[in-house]
Amino acid sequence: MVKGKFSPSVTKDSKNRCWATITQRINAENPSAVSRGVADVKKKWQDLQSIVKKKEAARRRSLNATGGGPSPEDTTKSWEKAIISTFTNTQLEGIAGGEDTGSVSPCEPLSESGYSNSQAEEYYFMLEEMKMQKVELYRMKKIKIMEEMLVLKKRSTKALEEIRDSLKADQGPLCLSPIIKIHEM
Repeated sequence: MVKGKFSPSVTKDSKNRCWATITQRINAENPSAVSRGVADVKKKWQDLQSIVKKKEAARRRSLNATGGGPSPEDTTKSWEKAIISTFTNTQLEGIAGGEDTGSVSPCEPLSESGYSNSQAEEYYFMLEEMKMQKVELYRMKKIKIMEEMLVLKKRSTKALEEIRDSLKADQGPLCLSPIIKIHEM
């Protein structure tokens, strides 16, 4: 429930209650006198997920590495495996055919990574242009999908209207109950 999407049965309140229960159980098992709050427990969970996700992603990459020899020993602990089971393959391996956009750190000046200022500026603008092209491509795909959805909605509306008309012709006035008759005006 903690990771579930909001729905009629999974609400913000139900998630908060779940986190409060988890926090109570952690504090009850805690051998020290330190009492943690919900925010502390959530942060620790995020940190653990991040660490384990990086470790598992690196392990999976090493399995696909070439070089011969035996596979590296699996040192994953049972609690780490429990966390790994909460991830999807896409979260661990990325999108097939996708590009890693984190190859250049936005915090590290390109001039310090071997580029001259003019090269860094040119590279930056090239990346921005590529990003704009991708955004435009996705926008065009979205428009195409929306147009297809509109065509399907028009077809279903037409079909429903035809069904309504055939029902009117077959039955006369619409009936909601055996007593009340509705006549079109």
